[in-house]
Amino acid sequence: MVPHEKEVTTHILFLTTKLLLKLKSVKYVLGTAVKAKNPKPFMEKMPTFLKTYWKPLIITSVICLLLTLVFNFYGLYTNRFYFFKLDAYLFAVISLAHFVYFYVIWFKIKEGEYPDVVMRNLEYVLYALTLLYLYKVVETFLTLTNLGDYSEHLISPYFLPLGTFLLVVHLLLLSTTICLFFVRRWKIGSYRIDYLNEDIDSWNR
Repeated sequence: MVPHEKEVTTHILFLTTKLLLKLKSVKYVLGTAVKAKNPKPFMEKMPTFLKTYWKPLIITSVICLLLTLVFNFYGLYTNRFYFFKLDAYLFAVISLAHFVYFYVIWFKIKEGEYPDVVMRNLEYVLYALTLLYLYKVVETFLTLTNLGDYSEHLISPYFLPLGTFLLVVHLLLLSTTICLFFVRRWKIGSYRIDYLNEDIDSWNR
């Protein structure tokens, strides 16, 4: 290689290295800026959010459950309350397990206690209730979307606003119930075998 070509090659290598270093520094700066703006992914933020705002979450869930209990006796099409609906009373009895679960979560977080067998069995009931809440969301949504099928009939003027309100309430009840399961896991603890065995031993003494 002649001296001139050697100098050109060296110069090109120098510029390439300099350009790579520049790109690396730009990437570092951009990466630092992104991390500063959004230090944690969404899923990593969720445990912190639920651990911090577990009280408003429980209160919101209680309010939504109470509203659901009341409006279970309400007829959207007729805009009247029916206090002889057997299924509404049955739902009220089953929902007592949810109110007990609220108390158990609140108490265990306040006292710093671990989950136990009673809480685990209670949560199994909540899993079934969660499916029932999902059913209510779907039922209310289908009722609202089928409004056109009843256009020839006399429908209450409160049908759409109250139906939308109930849909939001049911969605909130469903979402807060699911979030409470994560609150229990991240704030109280998981259902580990050693915790449960200790709890059984304490009951047997």
